[in-house]
Amino acid sequence: MDKRGKKPLFDLLDLNGNGIYPTLQPSWKDTNMTFLDIVEYLTKVGDVGSNSFVSMGVYQDEMQSDKHIISFSQPRLVLPSRDAYLHQRNSSDLVLYETLYREVHMALGADEKTATEDAKKVVDFEIQLANVSASW
Repeated sequence: MDKRGKKPLFDLLDLNGNGIYPTLQPSWKDTNMTFLDIVEYLTKVGDVGSNSFVSMGVYQDEMQSDKHIISFSQPRLVLPSRDAYLHQRNSSDLVLYETLYREVHMALGADEKTATEDAKKVVDFEIQLANVSASW
């Protein structure tokens, strides 16, 4: 990383093109963003080994073999256990996760205010996902 810097990661996230990363792109606006744009971006990032938000696939409909269905899995949470999200908002797991998110994004160039606000929003959103996700 010392030799190549942030460029490989920024290239992967397409931060100089059509990437979807508001924390690192303060001027990014979603006004022209479509669902297909988001799916295409997450598929591209997922192709290189990153976990995307949800997995999806197109399968033959078991009830009507001449039709296909799009199937989405439930969201993948970042922390290893769904239970980690169901504790108090100030639990050590959630505080450490939020801090890590903020610090990594600041190291990548996000300003502190944006990184702090976005880290809180991300953790709050994942808490909401955990609350509606099935327990395995």
